[in-house]
Amino acid sequence: MKCELVISKGPDAEQRFTLVAGQEFLLGRGEGCDLRLRDPSVSRHQCHIWLEADRVMLSDLSSRWGTLVNDQMFKGGELKSGDRITLGDTEITVLLGSSADDLTLPPRTRPTLDQSPTAEFRRPLPAEVFSDPPDVLVARNTTGEPAGVSPRTEDQRKTGSGTDAARLAKTIIRHTSPATEIPPAIVDRQFGNLKLDEVVAIGRTGIVYSSTNSETGEKYAVKLFYPEALPEGEPRERFVRAMRTMINLRHENLVRLHRAGSQRGVCYTVSEFVEGHSAGQLLAKSNGQGMDWRFVRHIAVGVAHALQFAFEQNIVHRNVTPSNILMNESGSIVKLGDLYLAKALIGANAFDVTRTDGVIGHLPYLSPEQIEHLPGQNHLSDLYSLGATLYALLTGGPPFVSDSPTELLRQITTRVPNPIRTTHPEIPSHFESVVLRLLAKRPEDRLPNPAELLKQLRSDRTD
Repeated sequence: MKCELVISKGPDAEQRFTLVAGQEFLLGRGEGCDLRLRDPSVSRHQCHIWLEADRVMLSDLSSRWGTLVNDQMFKGGELKSGDRITLGDTEITVLLGSSADDLTLPPRTRPTLDQSPTAEFRRPLPAEVFSDPPDVLVARNTTGEPAGVSPRTEDQRKTGSGTDAARLAKTIIRHTSPATEIPPAIVDRQFGNLKLDEVVAIGRTGIVYSSTNSETGEKYAVKLFYPEALPEGEPRERFVRAMRTMINLRHENLVRLHRAGSQRGVCYTVSEFVEGHSAGQLLAKSNGQGMDWRFVRHIAVGVAHALQFAFEQNIVHRNVTPSNILMNESGSIVKLGDLYLAKALIGANAFDVTRTDGVIGHLPYLSPEQIEHLPGQNHLSDLYSLGATLYALLTGGPPFVSDSPTELLRQITTRVPNPIRTTHPEIPSHFESVVLRLLAKRPEDRLPNPAELLKQLRSDRTD
């Protein structure tokens, strides 16, 4: 007997796999799976499937949302030719025949995701969807930008547990994901009234798609969170509470959040989109030379306004990096992304450097107190991260760099950064001193708040 598995829907659509007699196939999203799917709503180890004489068998591995066969929950048993296996957003068709010529794929059906999710999906879904407040609250910004777009090189590496640098570094290495992770293919589907166009970025908490409103033509950024980033229970409840609060916050230097919710058990946000750049992309284009100090100061002013607003709302961002600073094409508009996730993900693994899914690429911008996991982290940690970001934009790289995680962590907690003007004498001394003060090891030695930072930046108008 011949058996072929054909992926008919999902990020890996059109791929085919042949079952070999006596061999068990492990399906899932995790490392080591024989059929590794790029669908974020699939469990890491979803199910086993194998060819046994003249029968094809499947066994669910207690996956988060279960495995469906022909739209019915399926714990285990025999599969028939033409059966449809549903794993998250992925559908796999089973084809059986006595020869390869017998394996004919049935007509492909187009997925429908948005019209009635509770009827289509057998998973528990939060009832609430948090929508855009009335536009009278603030004028709609027609430029906007993608929320939290981060190059995958900064977002895919994982850290581990432990508080001292050596132990933390060992755990980082042990839990580092391979660099072979790639963004899912373009997904051909609707998400509400939004058409998901293409993958913009893949990060440590989820995947960002560009999308278009099919009714108005307006463009947005849709972020789909990995189930493990916001699992059921307290993390999901925290997301609900945070979205209720953050949906109403508006500031010209913050990426605008339009709505949020959950579908197929996967949390999502819909935010502004801009045809522009992140500071991280511009930094990469500088080839290690850094950017013009006047433009960097312009960026600093924009982010400082955003952080002052966050300070007034008692919100700590915890993730200020070049990748989260977004600009339109001309660079005239500067916005900070992902602030609305700060409360949603506080205490979650995704933002905790001492747990197994922090990010090595994120480390150069973390404050000493974040690395050492000290209590009382507040807006002063964000000011340190902004200082490290400004240092990188001015010089071409963050204040501390090392191929060894152990050494990098040691430098962040013990070393004083090199003066900026040594290699870039054109930068005003006052601007240099402001950036270096933000990088003080002790929080109390930094500028006291973003408002004071704005005051210092404005006093340096020596163009």
